[in-house]
Amino acid sequence: MNTQERIDKALYNLTWRNPYYAALIMRLPIVPSDTAETMETDGRSIEYSPAFVDATDPAELTAVLAHEAGHILSAHHIRKPDGVTDERWNIAADYETNAVLTRADFKLPAKALYAREFDNLAAEEILGQLRDKDDQGEPQPGGVKQA
Repeated sequence: MNTQERIDKALYNLTWRNPYYAALIMRLPIVPSDTAETMETDGRSIEYSPAFVDATDPAELTAVLAHEAGHILSAHHIRKPDGVTDERWNIAADYETNAVLTRADFKLPAKALYAREFDNLAAEEILGQLRDKDDQGEPQPGGVKQA
């Protein structure tokens, strides 16, 4: 199965799992990228690494598409607080999105950022908790390494 067929199959599976997410994703261009490490969105399109898509388990790829829809539906691409790095905001937004997907019983990739302590929290609240942990010198949930 080629890369596009894998994406099409994951989108088909998402249609059955969560038609709401699938309807959003189907309206966006999904394009290969030389710079994306996995998959990413700016709210207007989804870019992906062909190598990532080809190496990802089909159920996990369905979850990754749902993850990108979750970012858009949560408006993460326009909600980033001033003074917060893109990387730091993406970490907090990933925790929020993956908590929702975990509750919906999606199969997230093994390296996905998820910590039960962030369930039911908005990305802004998670960001505050991550800052508190930094101030206390505590390790970050999910093995996130700080620069």
